[in-house]
Amino acid sequence: MRKSYDAAVEVASTEPTEPAPLPAEFAEYHLTVGTSPNGWLEVRVRVTALGIAQACATALSIATAATGAEAISCRIMTDYQVSEHRLPNQVARA
Repeated sequence: MRKSYDAAVEVASTEPTEPAPLPAEFAEYHLTVGTSPNGWLEVRVRVTALGIAQACATALSIATAATGAEAISCRIMTDYQVSEHRLPNQVARA
């Protein structure tokens, strides 16, 4: 079963850049480029995949194509996990 994943890929560049023009088929990935907390360029993408390995490989490929820089890290989780992580006022249960 395919799931949606959100990925944050750091690339080996600190130079601010606009994403390179990507083919129309990449529009579905909702690509954004910013700066990571570590100071590297960070490419955020949303991918649909059969599993986390496929999602990560796709995100790495998109980040490299968009920036021309080597990917150096990838943080990835399902959309469900992202929404759970961002919920305000979470209460720890014993």
